[in-house]
Amino acid sequence: MEDLIIIPTDKSLAVDISYGILNFTGRSILTDPKVFFDPILTWVNKYIKNPAEETVVNIKLEYIDTASTQSLYQILRQLNGVRSKDFVLMINWYIEDADPEMQELGEMIEQRMGIEFQYVPY
Repeated sequence: MEDLIIIPTDKSLAVDISYGILNFTGRSILTDPKVFFDPILTWVNKYIKNPAEETVVNIKLEYIDTASTQSLYQILRQLNGVRSKDFVLMINWYIEDADPEMQELGEMIEQRMGIEFQYVPY
């Protein structure tokens, strides 16, 4: 599978995805998140047909708007489908010390997905 790299802008995330590791970093304030997230969702849909034994998702957000949150959640939900005794999904949610809103967002997504996130301060 080919890697997917998206260079960030002041309004979009840095995305660095390779087999078994997905990194999302920065801010997402998008007019049309579907356009931005569709290539990522396409990659994930291919990936889940032949996933790594361990998939690690690193999320380090400065800010994310509601529409982008829905797209990110959809991606995480797709990945959550591969979880089983043979396939591990680990989500590392990075939180800046002075950002309780990002912690709450992570906890909300964690609860909806029914999977334990690892919260990593930075």
